[in-house]
Amino acid sequence: MKYYRKELILPVILAVAVILKLNPFSFWMPDMAQMIVLVVIVLSTALFGLFLWRENSKDERDVVHRLLAARLAYYTGGAVLLVASVVQASTTGIDPWILITLLAMVLAKALGRIYGALNK
Repeated sequence: MKYYRKELILPVILAVAVILKLNPFSFWMPDMAQMIVLVVIVLSTALFGLFLWRENSKDERDVVHRLLAARLAYYTGGAVLLVASVVQASTTGIDPWILITLLAMVLAKALGRIYGALNK
């Protein structure tokens, strides 16, 4: 259980930092506090990526679990970006970073599949 706790600490920190940055309750935060929250978002995302990069599979079940988690994360990210595109297109205009991120996800997935097929 300790393994899962360590794995969940950074996403929880990231979620709290994103909520604080988005300021949904209209709390006023000075510029310095917003910069600190932004630094926490960047650091927790980077650390989470490092932990994912270092994880090792011990047997076939671990490999399947990693692949399932990656697939679920990819589909969830893509769905959120598509919904954001539709919502922004119907209100103000699409933020280019949403489309760039969606394109980067799709290209990374395609290139990863090609790389995996070439290195069998």
